[in-house]
Amino acid sequence: MYRDILIIDDDIIIHCILRKYFDYEFKLATNGIMALNLLKYHTFDLIIIDCCVPLMDGFSISKKIRQGESGLENMDSFILGMTSNRSVDTESFIKSGMDYCVVKKTITKESFHKQLAIMEYLRRIRYKRKMSEYD
Repeated sequence: MYRDILIIDDDIIIHCILRKYFDYEFKLATNGIMALNLLKYHTFDLIIIDCCVPLMDGFSISKKIRQGESGLENMDSFILGMTSNRSVDTESFIKSGMDYCVVKKTITKESFHKQLAIMEYLRRIRYKRKMSEYD
């Protein structure tokens, strides 16, 4: 499962909710610039990004991660996008490089862990494909 997690969100309530959902520690960034600085010095398995954070939106952060602007180590990290908008345009999430997206208001501990399990499965498939490229 995910060991190194970065949460990029300026909402303190979401920080508290996610802290209850995880049994271990994670790093927090409350704006886009802080997030990119953290990403330069740490490698994360999972990056959870709110789409509307100060100084740089989540879509731009995700694109910079995928382009390696925050360090090559995080280019393949799984990125989960979060939004408050119930009418989610998943295509814009995918185009920005996010792997999955959730609506904040519908997140329960059970649904969140189910989504993480799906993402872990997808991450393993991605890893197997990558490894087969080297064969």
